[in-house]
Amino acid sequence: MISSKLYNFPHSFSKNLNKCRLLAQNKLDLTKSYQCSISETNSSMMTDNERQRWHSALQQLKRSGEYDRMSAEHRTVGSNSGAHSGPGFLAWHREFVKRIEIAVRMLDPGIAMPYWDSVMDNYLPDPRDSILFSPLFMGETDSSGLVTNGPFAFFRTLEGRNAILRRLAIEGKLFSEQAINNILAQPQVTNMQAYTAPQAGCPFQPQFGAMEYAHSSVHLWIGGDMKPPSTAANDPIFFIHHGFVDFVWEMWRQNHQNRWQRESTWPPDIATCSNPQHFSYANMRPWDKTNKDGLSNEYTDFLYRFAPRATCSQQNPSCGSPYLFCDTRWPAHCVAKVKQGGLCRGFEGFDVCYNGVCVAGWCRPGQFAGAPTTRALTTVTQPSTTRRTWAPFTTQFRTTTPRSTSRWTTMQRTTRRRPFSGSRTTPSSLARSSGNTGVSRSFDSAILSNVNCYNDDPCCDAWVRLKNSKLETFHNLAKD
Repeated sequence: MISSKLYNFPHSFSKNLNKCRLLAQNKLDLTKSYQCSISETNSSMMTDNERQRWHSALQQLKRSGEYDRMSAEHRTVGSNSGAHSGPGFLAWHREFVKRIEIAVRMLDPGIAMPYWDSVMDNYLPDPRDSILFSPLFMGETDSSGLVTNGPFAFFRTLEGRNAILRRLAIEGKLFSEQAINNILAQPQVTNMQAYTAPQAGCPFQPQFGAMEYAHSSVHLWIGGDMKPPSTAANDPIFFIHHGFVDFVWEMWRQNHQNRWQRESTWPPDIATCSNPQHFSYANMRPWDKTNKDGLSNEYTDFLYRFAPRATCSQQNPSCGSPYLFCDTRWPAHCVAKVKQGGLCRGFEGFDVCYNGVCVAGWCRPGQFAGAPTTRALTTVTQPSTTRRTWAPFTTQFRTTTPRSTSRWTTMQRTTRRRPFSGSRTTPSSLARSSGNTGVSRSFDSAILSNVNCYNDDPCCDAWVRLKNSKLETFHNLAKD
């Protein structure tokens, strides 16, 4: 489900940045000084408290108008830009999600943005019944598809609608483990940062295993506002989905490129293959950056890392979260739980229902008792048996051992994204458990402890100099 990231702001952070622009128009009062005390945990899951604080921060951004301002930035690049349909897609969205994460952390420096590993929901007979789509997490819709409960109920959209619109499962599909493995197996940068809308004469044919295509299928599955790029960022699920996309891209980079290649390798600039706005040194509109700046190692060196995806095994059938359960049928993997009244067919005998029991294929109130017996898969699609083994990632990532256990894996940047939990008390409940290989963002070892921060985190000298003054919304964090 959703996993989280840990943040790390070293004292030398400002030396790695040459700009810190504070916007005066949004009037976010950040006069309070904070104590940054972020320590690494064994789990990558968000606690209930962390999830609620993340919800609260997004709600504050919405009330201030800052959320809508950022959503409008995505709308302006919905078409005819370097953000979609070409090699610039991944880099643009990495920068975009970084910006909303910084905005969130200005309000609450102690939380990280979560990412949504939808593989775990996709194992269910009907992913619409996942606990993710409940008032605890992303909310439910009424008969018209409007989100009317949960933390984002009645979020007014840029178009003036009084609630977010979703049309779940009408088209598209969620990520599968096989799809992730296929993406990670792509051999060349032109397969990953692919030309997804080539014209006649382009020497590169469409790569249908490319991340942009696979990610778009999840947009279609959510539907409603998430379907067209111009309205997709109306829905906060956009950011946790793109957090996972960014994580998979970083896994690919770590596995296929050395440090120098990660910052220097871009698909050839060919006019018949992509809009020139996708070229490596084109402006990353609307910001003062080039597309190639989005390849910088500084994102994961200084801003964030990913928490590992959740895992379990027959020997250790715990996913570490009340919102996940372990399907011990080989290979064992973590699956999102089903909300009350949801379809649980194929998982009878498993602890599949949140605060309930699977009876005759449906989740009913009750208390689960008894471990399931291991049996062959029947109606549930078996996950891919191909598991990629990830070498330890230098300073950015942990070795991917069994995934942490939790419904949402929070991208844990040295400031960044992803998972949710609810009643758990341990952070591990939000790390995603899909049981396959994969690395979620997490901060390995370099985590700040008891560092005094003013008006948020010491990400620029201006914040330190103006420690007791009213600061406005942080907008731009430009790297050298």
